[in-house]
Amino acid sequence: LSTAARYRTYFGTEQWKTFLEAGLWAPIRSRLGIGPLVGLGVVHDFSQDWGLFAGGEFSSAFGDGRVVSFGALGGLQFRFAIP
Repeated sequence: LSTAARYRTYFGTEQWKTFLEAGLWAPIRSRLGIGPLVGLGVVHDFSQDWGLFAGGEFSSAFGDGRVVSFGALGGLQFRFAIP
């Protein structure tokens, strides 16, 4: 069990974009710690409101011990404007 806070930025303006995520990762069940998180991936936009994404991430935490994690990302995005 862990928690993370991240910021994602996109590169490209076409249907296919790449993204970079940077943030903090904290495992809270096995060993308490905190450390950096970095992720890379791609997004395919079907429209202005819908997109499909896939990517991977790496994180490492320091605290009670050193914990390293690799992860895979995938999902569907729905975006909307708040009036």
